Amino acid sequence: MLYSDRDPISAVGHPGDVWVSKGADKGVWVKTGGFAGNGQWETWGGNETQFQHPTFPDYVLWFQHERWVWVHLNSLEGRRARWRRGKNLGGAWMMERGRFVEESCRQRRVQRAVLGTALDAIEQWSESQQEKAQKRELSDDSELEATPPPKRSRVDDTAAASVGRVAASVDVLLPTGTPSQGLGEPPTPSSSTNLNDVISTPAEFTSDPSPPSISPPEDHGGMNNDHGRSEPPPPYVAIQSHFQRDD
Repeated sequence: MLYSDRDPISAVGHPGDVWVSKGADKGVWVKTGGFAGNGQWETWGGNETQFQHPTFPDYVLWFQHERWVWVHLNSLEGRRARWRRGKNLGGAWMMERGRFVEESCRQRRVQRAVLGTALDAIEQWSESQQEKAQKRELSDDSELEATPPPKRSRVDDTAAASVGRVAASVDVLLPTGTPSQGLGEPPTPSSSTNLNDVISTPAEFTSDPSPPSISPPEDHGGMNNDHGRSEPPPPYVAIQSHFQRDD
């Protein structure tokens, strides 16, 4: 595809190239015959016509809303039918602008979009290019507005949290005294501290040297051994009474 503001140049292009002029003399041309400098440019009449490819005659030039393409003859009738019913972008564009005709179909009148000329195709193509440019501008603006502020470094947040935890632990672990004391310094005793309050004699301590009295173990039915401990009866006693026979 070649887009320009002027008519095509004979020394440019190869067979099958399409030249679109969007200048004062709008039009669409197709390069036919020979290579650069040897062929000529022929005018394309629009989708209403059936312009065959100069090298591959089974393909015809077709405009589909945003671009020109070479399509096979087998798909041409289906494309035209969808266009005329407004089932594709090109046909819908023509219907919205009132470029349609009324036909009778099954005893009623229906509207069918015209296939359009080369000027219709150029107008439709120009509007599609403008819509694309506007969408790109809106997309760029939305990306700028949606740009989030710079995030704080996770390293800084982690370091600040660690410092806070260390400071909290220092306040808890410091001995009694002023917070300015170091971890390895002993607390400064108060001037009102009494030595007798610090070192006192336990209430349980007495001067009586006599040993405590020990009560003898209780007798559980004559089953105490020599060491004064109570033991259960031997297991064989229970076994004998369990298997005792009546004579």
